[in-house]
Amino acid sequence: MEIYDSRYFVYNKRFQTALGVWPYQSRVKNAIICGFLLLVMIALVVPQIIRLKMYIGKDKDKSMENVFGLFYIFAIYVKLFTAVYAEDRLKILYESTARNFQIYTDKMEKKILHENSERGRLITLVFIMYMMTALIVFILLPMYPIMTDVIVPLDHPRARMFILNGDYLVDRDEYYFQIYVFESTSAALTVFILCSTDPMYAAIVEHCLGLFCICKYRLNNFNKPRRTEIIEKANAESQVDEYAYTALVEAIQLHKNILKYTKIIQTSYSLYFLLEMGATMGLLTSTSIIIVMKLYRPLDCIRYFLVLIGLLLHIFFLSWPGQKLINVSGDIFQDTYHNDWYESSLRCQRLLRFMSLNCSKPCQLSGGGLYVMNFVNFARILKTSASYITVFSSF
Repeated sequence: MEIYDSRYFVYNKRFQTALGVWPYQSRVKNAIICGFLLLVMIALVVPQIIRLKMYIGKDKDKSMENVFGLFYIFAIYVKLFTAVYAEDRLKILYESTARNFQIYTDKMEKKILHENSERGRLITLVFIMYMMTALIVFILLPMYPIMTDVIVPLDHPRARMFILNGDYLVDRDEYYFQIYVFESTSAALTVFILCSTDPMYAAIVEHCLGLFCICKYRLNNFNKPRRTEIIEKANAESQVDEYAYTALVEAIQLHKNILKYTKIIQTSYSLYFLLEMGATMGLLTSTSIIIVMKLYRPLDCIRYFLVLIGLLLHIFFLSWPGQKLINVSGDIFQDTYHNDWYESSLRCQRLLRFMSLNCSKPCQLSGGGLYVMNFVNFARILKTSASYITVFSSF
């Protein structure tokens, strides 16, 4: 498992270890950390429910703020819950990933695997940097009225802005800084949970894409003797034909293993995708309504507009690996005949026909079989989000 201490997965492992979702860490330690995070989320939920109960049916603006807060906390809880719930399947996934770095010893195949892992590392870093930037902006904007009061004071202090707008059954102005510290710390923890789950999913899918690329490479080169370990297995009397057949069999076996690997990814993240997309749609709806309601308050409007952009980028981040998996796995079908099959033996051609049947349907990731992670559904969500804003702004 040394690969998870390498540059490709080290940030993923550090976040998962710190947040108690790294499956190879002590179960007791993971349970303590996850229990603490659960208590923090409960402490966030209760003030949201109290304030929602206070204003529901009386003030739509304030009610929607708390609906947004509840959806957000639920979305974060889903990430934490599924990481713990799927721990055993994720172990199998991580072990299979580590084993792949030892199995493929061919120079070109190792290069392909490392290139895709490097891409996964880049995606991880970009995601983490974006989330940290968004977190800083989101928690600093509420300080604007206080800073303005110091720089350009008025007769009366400007209205205070809160991060999550919960009701803590105390005077919110008197205990503003205590509430601010609690909410900003809690918001940071929720972002850390995001950074511990989503980037690892993207990195694992990138590794899977690397395996598909190795399979494509083998299909395109099965008729070109180059790998000494296979040549040594070949019969001296018909070396070229035996090499081609052996290489093609290895490509088919690899494809079979990739399909198993993809199935593990699907079963590990299926429930997560389903619950996460449900929570995200709720967040999109509530955020769109809040933006329209706060057009007269520019700072709040900007803050929630940034949240809306972040939500759409998050959905894109979840959909992009799924779309790439569909594209790359679909390309395998074309690679079964975009090669020198006509120069191969009859038995090799039969193998290619057999493999083309298995590759005719691309692999895909879905949420419980109901929502497919691809750009088509992402575009539909974009359209739905735009429709919400248009409809609510017309009232």
